[in-house]
Amino acid sequence: MFSIVLTFLISTYPWPLRPFNSAHQVSATLGDARGAGTPDSARFHRGIDIPAIEGTKVYSIISDTAYWDGSSGINAYVRVGDYWYIHLKERKEDSTFVLGILDTTNTPPDTIGKVLDYPPSGPSGDHLHFQIGPVDGPFQNPLFYDSGPVGYDDNGFPVISSIDFWRQGSEGDTAKQLVGVLDGKIDIRMKCKDVQTSGGGNNASGIYKLSYSIANKYGNIVYNSGTTIVFPQVEPPNDGAPVLLVYDRHNYTSSSPFYYWMTNKIVNNEVINSYWNTKQKINQPDSIDAESIEVAKYPDGDYWVLGYAYDKKGNYNMYNERVTIANFNPEVRETHPVNNETKVSLNRSVYIRFSEPMYQNVNLYDAITISPGVSGDWRWIGDHEIMFTPDPGYRKNTTYTVSLSSKLKDLQMQSLSPYTFSFTTGVSDTDSTYQKYPTRFQWENITSWDVSVSWYNNYYTYQYLSSPFHFYNGYYDILIFTRRGSIWFEGNYDYPCFDLPTSGGTHSPVIAVYNDSLRHLNWSFGGSKETLDGFSGLREVVRWEYKYVQGSDTLETKFEAVLFSNGTIRFDYKKCEIWKFYHDCGSGVSKGDGNDYTSLTDKYGPVYLLEGRSFYFVRNEPPPGHPRNLQATYEVNEGGKENSIVHLKWRQNPENNLGGYIVYRRENNSIDYVPIDTIVVNAYDDSTVEIGNTYIYKVTAYNNNKLESTYSDSVIVSCGDILSNSPTATGYNNGRKIITTKDGKDVHIVYTSNNNIYYLTSQDSGNSFTQPECIFSGNYPVITMDTSGTPGLLWVKNNVLYYSIKMVSGWDPPDSMILYSDIPEKGEGVSITISQPSMVCDDNNMVHLVVPLHYGRPYSFDNLYYITFPFYNFNMREETTLVKWGKATSPSIVVDGSIPNIVWEGKGIFYAIKDTTGWEFDTISNSGYYPFIDIKEDGIMVVWHSLYQKKYHIFSRKKVDDWGEIKHISKGMYPVLANGKRCFFQDNLFVNYDIFMSEYNDVSGEWGAVGPVCETDKKSQYPNCFYNNGRVYLIWTEGNTYPYNIEFRRMNMSKLIEKEISSGVDKEFKIYPITNLVSSKVKIRYFSPDDREVSIKVYDITGRKIKEDRIISKEGMNEVVVEDKKMKRGVYFLYIETEGYKKIEKIIMLR
Repeated sequence: MFSIVLTFLISTYPWPLRPFNSAHQVSATLGDARGAGTPDSARFHRGIDIPAIEGTKVYSIISDTAYWDGSSGINAYVRVGDYWYIHLKERKEDSTFVLGILDTTNTPPDTIGKVLDYPPSGPSGDHLHFQIGPVDGPFQNPLFYDSGPVGYDDNGFPVISSIDFWRQGSEGDTAKQLVGVLDGKIDIRMKCKDVQTSGGGNNASGIYKLSYSIANKYGNIVYNSGTTIVFPQVEPPNDGAPVLLVYDRHNYTSSSPFYYWMTNKIVNNEVINSYWNTKQKINQPDSIDAESIEVAKYPDGDYWVLGYAYDKKGNYNMYNERVTIANFNPEVRETHPVNNETKVSLNRSVYIRFSEPMYQNVNLYDAITISPGVSGDWRWIGDHEIMFTPDPGYRKNTTYTVSLSSKLKDLQMQSLSPYTFSFTTGVSDTDSTYQKYPTRFQWENITSWDVSVSWYNNYYTYQYLSSPFHFYNGYYDILIFTRRGSIWFEGNYDYPCFDLPTSGGTHSPVIAVYNDSLRHLNWSFGGSKETLDGFSGLREVVRWEYKYVQGSDTLETKFEAVLFSNGTIRFDYKKCEIWKFYHDCGSGVSKGDGNDYTSLTDKYGPVYLLEGRSFYFVRNEPPPGHPRNLQATYEVNEGGKENSIVHLKWRQNPENNLGGYIVYRRENNSIDYVPIDTIVVNAYDDSTVEIGNTYIYKVTAYNNNKLESTYSDSVIVSCGDILSNSPTATGYNNGRKIITTKDGKDVHIVYTSNNNIYYLTSQDSGNSFTQPECIFSGNYPVITMDTSGTPGLLWVKNNVLYYSIKMVSGWDPPDSMILYSDIPEKGEGVSITISQPSMVCDDNNMVHLVVPLHYGRPYSFDNLYYITFPFYNFNMREETTLVKWGKATSPSIVVDGSIPNIVWEGKGIFYAIKDTTGWEFDTISNSGYYPFIDIKEDGIMVVWHSLYQKKYHIFSRKKVDDWGEIKHISKGMYPVLANGKRCFFQDNLFVNYDIFMSEYNDVSGEWGAVGPVCETDKKSQYPNCFYNNGRVYLIWTEGNTYPYNIEFRRMNMSKLIEKEISSGVDKEFKIYPITNLVSSKVKIRYFSPDDREVSIKVYDITGRKIKEDRIISKEGMNEVVVEDKKMKRGVYFLYIETEGYKKIEKIIMLR
């Protein structure tokens, strides 16, 4: 017995309730919030609460005099030494000596009182409050004091519900919450509780200790707070105002969970009003702000805030929240040319460096202006530098001002303060040297060769440049042309071509271009003067072409020069295979002395690898830059090809002296570009196209002096359907292939063909679309969009996941991810296959992705992964395995706020949701395939197809608080949902697959009648849709064999088709193709503009009426099956009549 008492004294103490030596439950701990959220009322809980029913006897731990200290009511207590026993009735007399538990051997301890009925009345809240400390404090934590009560244990972990962020000082009367983007000094608030399992309980109490850490976007810890809030004792920290620095007065409560100000600290038992300074200067106290991003401890960007909560036994939990720090607006740090720099070369690039990484999905041509205007190309270099390359160059002796606007933003979407700098180009007005502007290669369309004698009457002697120009890693003098008489080659002599004087002497390398007729004894021919349509008398085209035939090889060298009437010359070289010509005089480049061809090749490298280039030689001004960003859309209006239009648009040229544009067109079966119009605006509608043809367009710009640019990049337009060679081009239903911006104007579509991914877009809500472009190779594309309207694309290629973002300049180079397997004892030859992923982006621009990974024989099982990452950072991923070594395929995901809801196909249809407490799983159906999930106004809706009575049928199940019963929709396959209440699917009615829909009735809780969306004689399969603001944007794959059409419909929620591609919208009564289904049946489909009566009569070939039906048709698409046993093999006539419409159709019955 002595040893037991000694154990109490050294390592622990008994409980004040029986049994003394066994753990009791604990329902509240020291430091918990009590009172109300005002300075006069707020206080710390001074001990622990031990649940006990009314009347439970309470004993003193030690022997000493018991005091009441005048206490009464529900807070009546007995104090023995430093031990306090509160909420008692039937107490031991005040100032009476009592025998304690620790001092008894053979005599039982004295009862000092009984637990009273703590309000509200009833046993649920009755408890003994037990605290340790002198009258004036401090009060020690009973769970730590003398190592705590005997047997106390706690296996429960703290639960953290949330972390949020507030402007520093929000502990006071005024609180300001910050969401997502943080700046300056921040108070961090955590909502959490501890789960107390002592004595077999499951009670919620406050936590013992808090701390937090800051990690950069890569997960590396950059700051550890150490312990902030901790409760080894209270009083101090004192009641009143200090309590409100720990607990949020605006969400004050006396029961767990509590809202803690995690950034404030308890140091030496005093609460310190602290904060997290996101703008702290590096290597300085947190009170010192950084002056710029370069010296900030936390440079602007993405971070993770990790909050930790601990209980008294060391159990802890962690919660992380992603935030963006944005303290500094971006600034320009460096420019080249520098401000006010002079004598800048005419083709020098402009370089700008910013203080931090920048948001690159911005149109640089709108965000930056150069005055006076000059064409060129802006491009990003890395993440915070940009460069502008002029095209073809600046004007000489001109001051240019570069203005950067607030449209330039950093990654935190903070705007650049407007910034300007200037520079002045070199070359004086009196300098007669030609300026050289490198441009893109361009051949004119030579429509004839003029070798008439009359052309010799006008001639020019040769001209040459006094300064060299850059040609294949060396500088050469160039002889532009000579225009005098016919030049003949008498044998293989090199004499008039290259032995002409240049500025470097008679033996310098030259390029000679002649606009005479060039003749050679064998196999070569030359060209002569041309005028280009639209520029008659303003410029001449000179081309020389040499062909050398040796056996079966035909080798050629081509040159071209364009002489403008103002003296400007453009010179192009296309192909220069010198080494193949050194035994013949016809080479375009030579040493000049007619003998030393090979030394040129030896000295300057493999000249034959030269690519085609073009140069302008201008004395006074450059020509315009070529038009950029040429785009085309094709629209078929009602009425057919007469109203079919190709819409062209491109970026406006910035030159101040711009005259206009010339639009060129080439048909697919031609090699010539033909100018079709001259215009002054940067848009053009070509209404002369025909369905079925393919056209290639280019555009040039010209200035007021009629100097014309080189061609723009070409754009190809196929005037017809959007086609694919894949029968599952828009499949499968689990991943979205179509999405729109919030305003519904921009529509983005992806689909597959020949293991490639195609993309097309509309900027007018689907009235017209761009031509599909092949953007990547792979399969299973899924598309999503961030809050700014930027599309993100994910797909699978060779069992690797790829992700790319559509920036202003085009699709970014993709990032990739390999899902590493964890197969136990993986054998040789085991196949690993990634199947259809599903992806969605929430309002915080976090992407949620779910993807299955299948393992082949001998395993034949699946893993299902849930992956999250920031929209703009695929490499910052977090991965969770939802299904391991099981059955999981065809997943579909949707987010409710930021909470993911996922369904997938296993041995049935399964569901998972992740909330603040973790993942919850459920079974929706014991059978089924290809589920689809969507958010409904009042809950979640899931649809799938399943085999029922030997046919596939569509089923649904709705979840509000709990899952409702399974509902039948219709026969069909591959269902998708719009707004959770409209189901689209394919159905194999009769012979053809068509797209149908049904709408959920919120009042009856049932699905409505099934109606057709399309009615064709071709298979319509794999619908995919997106809902936005009352409209449904729908696509599907249509066709019986390749090529398949990609069909589009835009519908409002009243079921009216607003827009479709590949076929028009019927506004009048119309009969669709009539189908002979089986021996005595005929299916008639027709569109009715309103509710009306339709008469259908059947006559045989003799004119005898054998059947008549009168049908009340509904507005929209209708379908009637005419059946009569009298209709045997033979010819029949259908007579269809309704208001304003009559038609007779001949049908042939085959029996």
